[in-house]
Amino acid sequence: MQRISVAPAARRRFPSPSRSASPTPSPTQSPTPPNTNSNPGSTWRGLDPASPSGSPTSSTHESAQRLRSPAHPHWQPYPIMRVYRDNQLYLPLLVLTTCAIGSLFPISAPYLRPFLLPSYQLSPADAAAVPMSAISPGIRSDPPPHTSLYGKGSLDAAFVALGVVAWTFARAAVIGGILKPFARACKCPSKLLDRFGEQGWLVVYYSLSWATGMYFAYNSPFWMNTAAFWEQYPHEYLTGPFKAYYLMQLSFWIQQLFVIHIEKPRKDHHQMLTHHVVTIALVVSSYCTNFTRIGCAVLATMDVGDIFLSSAKCFNYVRWRKLCDATFAFFVGVWLYSRHYVYLHILWSVYHELPERLSMVYAPERGHYMCTTAYWFFLTLLSALQVLLVLWLYLIIRVIVKVARGSGAEDNRSDDEEDDDDDDVMNDGDNDDDDDHQRKKSSDGVATTGSESPTDRPARKYRSKK
Repeated sequence: MQRISVAPAARRRFPSPSRSASPTPSPTQSPTPPNTNSNPGSTWRGLDPASPSGSPTSSTHESAQRLRSPAHPHWQPYPIMRVYRDNQLYLPLLVLTTCAIGSLFPISAPYLRPFLLPSYQLSPADAAAVPMSAISPGIRSDPPPHTSLYGKGSLDAAFVALGVVAWTFARAAVIGGILKPFARACKCPSKLLDRFGEQGWLVVYYSLSWATGMYFAYNSPFWMNTAAFWEQYPHEYLTGPFKAYYLMQLSFWIQQLFVIHIEKPRKDHHQMLTHHVVTIALVVSSYCTNFTRIGCAVLATMDVGDIFLSSAKCFNYVRWRKLCDATFAFFVGVWLYSRHYVYLHILWSVYHELPERLSMVYAPERGHYMCTTAYWFFLTLLSALQVLLVLWLYLIIRVIVKVARGSGAEDNRSDDEEDDDDDDVMNDGDNDDDDDHQRKKSSDGVATTGSESPTDRPARKYRSKK
């Protein structure tokens, strides 16, 4: 049974019989009728407690606003986001199936194939004429004959759009068909099933994304060589798999903008929203200005840490505490190395090596987009990303301090929705079975007879429905 937490002030409105100040009426004494003007249940419905009929007042609007508060248990997304949330499986599947079938017919194929496959493929003759220096991500050894090189253009937006639909379907299918059944088998509390599904999906995505990005980075000239980001710029053409990888990354982060508005907001909601917007701006701008080499490096650097963070959260939700702590400890090391060592090297390359190796000349006809404005644009966004990482590092350090004091690893960054319950992630859901028992005890710890006052019944009935 999912427990709906009630604020301390609300709980005091439902005293147990042992705490009631009014004596129990004798058999010959008629009981005092309840005071309808102080009905505590009316405060849950946005009604005026002082109104005998419980008529709606101006507090109805305030209660409706509280339902949208991130800390309120009845939080719901905005109406347009509820439509998206409730149609994540079958509607995307219908769109994907329609595009796939339609691409088989000669009449509709030219219109639908840009949604399914990367556009602007070069002919074999044109691909053979492209110099190695103009290819991204590039190949360290002698390449095979160029048979799959792609340019860029406006039709890439169609591939990105269907990618958003594909990620929506994949997320809903994996969470509902695999992760939630697995969480139930691991005895995950019912109130944490959604959280387990969300974080489990991120483990799946980041594992695939990081492995793919590392494959491209390892086999490229810029592996362990940041100067290769800028050498022989511009890198106008992309290999087919790399173009699909880059555009699908963009699709994922656009889809995350929808996801962040259908999940129950967390305390770092605005930081996460800022992170997603900055990431999308960097991916789009680097793709359009032929800086996909450094874009690949940044994406691979960022993806690896989230694998272990989301894994630790999943272990936390199923109460595998030792594995959670060990994974979190490994995550801290990966985070520090990838996001505050490797990433700073990349940021330093933008700040120091880029001005030395590239001329600040805006020449779009040659694919050369680097100029003073573009330089400061990229440097500002990449620095803003590092500022967010430092803020999150501060919260990670708080967790480390708590672990050193003997507490379990708890992520302060995002899983606590209520400000007055700052570090209750590990205990969330532990007391579901004991909640009713605790309500039957008096203030001195002695169990009562188990009877309820009339004002206690609405609260228990409300919780039991949830």
